[in-house]
Amino acid sequence: MEKKIARENLFLLEFLVDHVTLSPFCDCAAPGGEKCVEFQVLDNEPLYICESDFLTQGKKSSKSSKSSNNKKPKGCYFSINGHRAEYSLERFDIYVTVYKRMVLGWKPQRAEVGMAVISISKIFCDLICDMASIKCRGTPSPVKTMKFEGNLEKLNGNFAGTIGIGIRLSCVNKNCYDKI
Repeated sequence: MEKKIARENLFLLEFLVDHVTLSPFCDCAAPGGEKCVEFQVLDNEPLYICESDFLTQGKKSSKSSKSSNNKKPKGCYFSINGHRAEYSLERFDIYVTVYKRMVLGWKPQRAEVGMAVISISKIFCDLICDMASIKCRGTPSPVKTMKFEGNLEKLNGNFAGTIGIGIRLSCVNKNCYDKI
């Protein structure tokens, strides 16, 4: 069954950085600050998540002796329609760059450590299929998630470390898709 995107639609793409582990040979020798992860989604402004966001310590709840995870996802909205949406069903890549933010006064202000490319075309396609199958108004929009565990590479292709990211995609418009 073919589907098409009926009009321009708004999506929410959220990222939760689980871990960034750098190779001991990759970490820059400069006095660096925190590690940061940059996500490039389509032609939108990059989304930045730094260690202060993803290296949270578990805090004990006052009502419980269990530790809680204080990591919070960061997200970005993007809109997509027409030909670009059809193309994204087959190829939808997120470009990830890990860098170290240098201490104040150090030049350059950031040192890139490694990169990765994450394909989210499968969850995008699955979301469209699920939206097309919804027949009733008022039905909650489906949400698709995936876990990415992969290697970071330097520009020359050498191993730079590993990264783990949780990804969540949802459509925030009502009736995002129509059947043809």
